[in-house]
Amino acid sequence: MRDYFWSNNRIKPVLVVFSDGGPDEAPRNEKVLQTAVKSFKMLDLDAMFVCTNAPHQSARNPVERRMAPLSRDLCGLIIPHDVCGTHLDARGRTMDKVLEKKNFEAAGRILAEVWDRTVIDGLEVIAQYVPPASTAASESTEAGSPHSSVKILSASSEMSG
Repeated sequence: MRDYFWSNNRIKPVLVVFSDGGPDEAPRNEKVLQTAVKSFKMLDLDAMFVCTNAPHQSARNPVERRMAPLSRDLCGLIIPHDVCGTHLDARGRTMDKVLEKKNFEAAGRILAEVWDRTVIDGLEVIAQYVPPASTAASESTEAGSPHSSVKILSASSEMSG
């Protein structure tokens, strides 16, 4: 049995990806499949499982339940695409990548500020904007979008005691 789970003196790598099955995350989505194949090869996995909840079962999905307060906080929030000035031409195409990145950062900071005031299951959410690691990383992303994120850390019950 050990040979089944071990390879080259290490446990065989297996990755399980779980999503809510929304249209942009569903395993049947071509982009999701392409990304899964790329990840499978890059990580040299022995197995990869991409799973979703059954339809209409999001109420039982722990991720959905944690995301609901974050989504609720965004209801009615309008984040302008041109906080720092317009980076788009009349047809909606990017004409100024530097300004686009500044606008993207401004939107990320607004999201972090909103989510930093959120409480989930009695625990405060800590949210912060995380800028791109480098210019090369942000330029390598699809459609020229900056590679940055809003990092959300929820305090655990051990930390809040």
